[in-house]
Amino acid sequence: MQTSKHTMNTPSFQRRLFNCAAVGGILAAATFTLNAAFIQNPSFESNWNSTYPHYGPIDSWTGGSGVNDRSLDRGGPFHDNGKTPDGNRVAFQQQGGDLSQTISGLTVGQLYWVQFYYNTRGDVLSGTCDITTRFNGNDLDSITGILRVTAPEGTNPITVPFYSRSVPFVADTDTGALTFHVSNVGDRTALFDAVTIVPRSSNDVTIMNPSFEASGAIPGIGPITTALAGWAGAGVFGVDTVPGIYADNSVAPDQDLVAFIQGPGSLSQTISKLVPGTQYQLLFAYNAGSSSSPHLQVKADSAILFETDVAPVGGGNPFHTNLTTFTASTDQIVLSFVQSKAGSDLLLIDDVRLLGQTASSLPPMQVTPSNAELAPGQTVTISLVVPSEKLALGSADIVVSPSDTNIVRLVGADTDGNVSLHYDKGGATTKTVDAVAVKRGTASVNVTESAGLVVPNGVLIHVVESFVRNPSFEAAAAPSGIGVGPVLAWNGTGTFGVNHIDQAFAANSGPIPDRLQVAFIQGVGSLSQQVTGLTQGANYWLQFCYALRDNPDPLGPATDLVVKFAGQTLVTIPQIIPLSQAGASAYYFTNVIFSPASADGALEFDTANPNGDATLLLDAIDIIRREPGEMVLQNPSFEASGAMDLYIEGPNTAPLFGWTITGGGRGTASAGPFYDNGLASDQDQVLFLQGANTAAQVVSGFTAGQAYTVIYSINGRGCCGTPLTTHYAVQAGPPGAPVTLFEEDLNPVGGTQLFYRRYATFTADGTDVQVQFQHMPVGDKTLLIDNIRIVPGAVGAPPNLAISGQTGGTVQLTWPAPSVGYVLQSAASPTGPWTGDGAAITTQGAQRMAVVQPSQAARFYRLTL
Repeated sequence: MQTSKHTMNTPSFQRRLFNCAAVGGILAAATFTLNAAFIQNPSFESNWNSTYPHYGPIDSWTGGSGVNDRSLDRGGPFHDNGKTPDGNRVAFQQQGGDLSQTISGLTVGQLYWVQFYYNTRGDVLSGTCDITTRFNGNDLDSITGILRVTAPEGTNPITVPFYSRSVPFVADTDTGALTFHVSNVGDRTALFDAVTIVPRSSNDVTIMNPSFEASGAIPGIGPITTALAGWAGAGVFGVDTVPGIYADNSVAPDQDLVAFIQGPGSLSQTISKLVPGTQYQLLFAYNAGSSSSPHLQVKADSAILFETDVAPVGGGNPFHTNLTTFTASTDQIVLSFVQSKAGSDLLLIDDVRLLGQTASSLPPMQVTPSNAELAPGQTVTISLVVPSEKLALGSADIVVSPSDTNIVRLVGADTDGNVSLHYDKGGATTKTVDAVAVKRGTASVNVTESAGLVVPNGVLIHVVESFVRNPSFEAAAAPSGIGVGPVLAWNGTGTFGVNHIDQAFAANSGPIPDRLQVAFIQGVGSLSQQVTGLTQGANYWLQFCYALRDNPDPLGPATDLVVKFAGQTLVTIPQIIPLSQAGASAYYFTNVIFSPASADGALEFDTANPNGDATLLLDAIDIIRREPGEMVLQNPSFEASGAMDLYIEGPNTAPLFGWTITGGGRGTASAGPFYDNGLASDQDQVLFLQGANTAAQVVSGFTAGQAYTVIYSINGRGCCGTPLTTHYAVQAGPPGAPVTLFEEDLNPVGGTQLFYRRYATFTADGTDVQVQFQHMPVGDKTLLIDNIRIVPGAVGAPPNLAISGQTGGTVQLTWPAPSVGYVLQSAASPTGPWTGDGAAITTQGAQRMAVVQPSQAARFYRLTL
């Protein structure tokens, strides 16, 4: 037998066949009480709601959001990626919640495996998705940071297998609730399929769906033409009850179902995490249909472990059983059951087990960090630690791959984007690889070849083109205890960390401005991050919220805050005191206007001169480019919540900084499913309003009787239903009584077109004005809003630019005169950053004109205030 990656070498590949009656001592320890199937409707094929998007109850299960059917053209919208593990349907749980079923008939003290397949919805990548498996309220296992299954470039995502999980537990009662608890941040959706429970021992190697119960008895038994969980089939194969039509004699060795192969064919599964040089015992039950005499071959890769002509046991006699012993020379094998006889003979298989040591008994690999937030061009170093116990057995080769090389690339990668790391036997356990951010989006870096080791996590990387990363400190869970620890995307000195709303510092400091977490600096310290992509000399707003922890310190806690960019002080705020002492009910807010001397620099928040136990809290940090003289809005481009997209269904106490939003679903997004078409005009995030609702803010500093113009970008979601038209109004006026300035029916811009830009003029009645967007749709429509500005005076849309080529490679730009107040800007992409072009502008008759010579292959131009 030739050596290959998945083949055992002849010298170390030993086979011994036993008559099971002669080895009763071996099998006695693995004998289990027979039961009917533990799980009902395990593959979710029983029922579904055919009305899009297929929310509804799930037969035999409590909870869950509904069932999606992959056999439809799209099958979703939730099951939108990955190959259906079993049958056509999968269950989905959107956002947080439980999917559970009461299980009975367990043997107290027996070890079982809960097995299932899982995935997440593909068109929402931001946020987090975690699944915790519970029995009788006890946590058995947690899977964190789940992303959609990874499809290599050029691969159809619906052909990539779901993830699989096998969770051991010892039954402490014969009846209890099996629960999959889904915990999500953002509009994430967990997908489930092929849920089974099988009795096993502590030295069983994981085989998925080993007793073929995952297909269930609904909608029927017989040949399977879609998918059989865990197994790849050839020829005519399926499942049947015993006695049934195909399995028409004997009793099922385990639970209700057995597999059958009719005529020439096979069932095979790749078994991983073997330890080379280790002996294994393969056990299985087999039979033949009445009046059949199939020929069975059992193979590991191409090596035949066992073969025989099979006679039916007849009546209610037990299946034949077999035990085969072999020594593995590689860390995985393809195990196959083959019916090789021509004709239509029926082979029956059930209760497949492999006993021996697994690599999963070794400590897992350590992969750090678990997540990162980077600007394009920035790098994170990933550390991969192989346990010394593994290297004591031999060398190891690990392959690391990004899920999308358009978003993240690995330094030193091959042409497929992969990096291979070799660990010598007995050598160093740690190696590193650098991941470089390319462009906005979310990707993961995963260990795709693990040398049989358990890999508990990949590295989730958000590439952010907004100026500030993790501005609201929501991108990672707050450290336990009082929250001291690293802050994603930020560097710190002194004592610093993040607090959730219910942790000590945040709970005693007033209502959090944005979402549910804040950063803190206790005593003297700092938080800083490198900001890139600013335009030197342009006008920017730096906005942030801050407070001081309220505590009974007799010294009267207070601190100074110094904010810097590129080493230059932007603002010093002295002697900050707790909100309760200042008589304030909301975090302090500051808007700092600055013009950077460089495009890149460190944004830094330093505390100094603290009195007593002074702890500063920070939230909703944002940088926005604005022109001099504009009215100050809070969070005008919706960047303060950060790249972890926020979705809120209906009324909720989690705030969106600066805005009061009432009505249906709402949130911020940098990509689908809500922001599913068009290009916004400022940084990454847009506000979306799903259904009938309003977004309002009271803005101060107006002069009564003076005209002002609200300028904003607007679009509609490309989904759902036809027509896609939605309706909204923009309003302004005294707080509590705004009036409509402009309203329209709106269609999505589509594709990658820029959002519509609108201008609405009003006259201020006083110093405070409520600006409001009211969404008034028919049906499930979603409004997208971005880049809101309020400027003095009555301003209309800028005139259109006309572009014509000239000799010598120059380009002439013309627009109508006088066009007072508009500035010519250019950028390398339609989303900026935009800079003053510097071209000389002349007036010729009724036209203004500029002649430019672009330095890039593509250059975009605009007129703006």
